[in-house]
Amino acid sequence: MKAKRFIDVTTEVRKELKKIFKCSSMNVWRALNFEGQSDECKRIRVAALQKGGLIMSVGLACETYHCETDGCMRQYFDNGAVLEANKRTCSVDIYDRHGVKRKHKDGVFISELEELGAFAQSL
Repeated sequence: MKAKRFIDVTTEVRKELKKIFKCSSMNVWRALNFEGQSDECKRIRVAALQKGGLIMSVGLACETYHCETDGCMRQYFDNGAVLEANKRTCSVDIYDRHGVKRKHKDGVFISELEELGAFAQSL
């Protein structure tokens, strides 16, 4: 699951953006949720940020710990799954809530951790 971005603004700011840009509520929603990439959507996002909007990001919920003594990073997910990455060997093991190893992968790049985290979250 890829992190989802959106711009958080008040209802009043949404109404103001709709009025300023003479567009529909749906177009404001598309712009604020990064669904639209038109020039108008980009201008709406800039205006929203100028009016106090905050870019928010929603991703997988987990706790991450880095242990320097054994060179591991461990992520603990709400469903009980654990992702254990060995920083020295670049290998990843994923365990389900019962401690059963469900996946092992060698030669893991940082860019692959989000996908592996999504697998752990799906267990």
